[in-house]
Amino acid sequence: MHTRKILMLSPEIRTKETGITIRIKGMSEFFKKFNLKADIFQKLPDNLESYEFVYALISTKKDSITSDFLKNRANNIFILDLYTPILLEKKAIRAKNYFLNKYNLLKQRQVVKNIVSQADHFLFANHRQKEYWARQIMEWGIKKSKIQFSIVPTNAPVVKVKKKKGKSLLWFGGIYPWINPIPLFKALPYIFTKNPSINFKIIGGFQKGTGYYGYYEKSLSLIKNLGLKEKVGIISWQKPAKLSKYLEDVIVAVHIPAKTGEDFYSYRFRLLTLLNAGIPVLTSGSDIISKYIVQKKAGAQIVTNDDVLAKQIVLALKNPQKIKKWSTMAKKLESIIIKRETDIKNFLKFINDVKHL
Repeated sequence: MHTRKILMLSPEIRTKETGITIRIKGMSEFFKKFNLKADIFQKLPDNLESYEFVYALISTKKDSITSDFLKNRANNIFILDLYTPILLEKKAIRAKNYFLNKYNLLKQRQVVKNIVSQADHFLFANHRQKEYWARQIMEWGIKKSKIQFSIVPTNAPVVKVKKKKGKSLLWFGGIYPWINPIPLFKALPYIFTKNPSINFKIIGGFQKGTGYYGYYEKSLSLIKNLGLKEKVGIISWQKPAKLSKYLEDVIVAVHIPAKTGEDFYSYRFRLLTLLNAGIPVLTSGSDIISKYIVQKKAGAQIVTNDDVLAKQIVLALKNPQKIKKWSTMAKKLESIIIKRETDIKNFLKFINDVKHL
């Protein structure tokens, strides 16, 4: 069978372990199944015209690699990945100057519209994203058909963990304006009082280059002000190969996003990574992964009211048998999600269309 070439454009270096790089790696594996040879680049290659397909992620930046591709596009078929509700994510970040924030959002919206209008096929990570972007595209008056839409949820890294006696509560992933651990930090004094042997660890709270260091530092200052420094371990971002040793003593993880539209439509690779490692998650999220966690009992729903949150976590920690059952289900959950969310019939038709051969 003839191998066809697809150029995958990445805005981040491949050695980083972020949601973007995890997504791109997952999509490269997906393309292989259809005999598409993927080359991943951070900048446009000189032989752009030699690629039948070009895959890129949505961006709000005029100088992004996606925008650069469209300025230099040859006779390439453009596959656009809309795996993130990027405009809702930007809206979740509140600038101090309301009018400046509104102006910036309008500029970002125009960039996104321009990219979307030039795509030949669209990819999403779950059915909610498909519904969101379909509405958005229609509102913009861009003529696209739903037969150009495919849902491709991708796997998170698998971390093999040799479990030790549990003694840690975990916050895993970024501390951003739209992922907010402050309610958990405030609940820690009560949790430690009821469970003196329990510690708390943060893994990967800040990723260099993301631009939210000030927010991260401000959030961590609360731990110091509460006198909790001795009970809290702060660990930098880790690649999957090195992550295992930091998860060995984790009992449960806690996930608390801000209440935004971004949360509802998101696809949280960090939650899948935890689940693959058999770590249950206590979540207040409205995202699709959180929905499955609660529905399939791979963890539980929590609320972010300070007093109630602390009591919910203490109650969960008192029930090791339930946690063990959650852990067993957690390891099964990713395959359930992938199976239920995948819809690639349009993609199959798209790549086999005679116009593309």
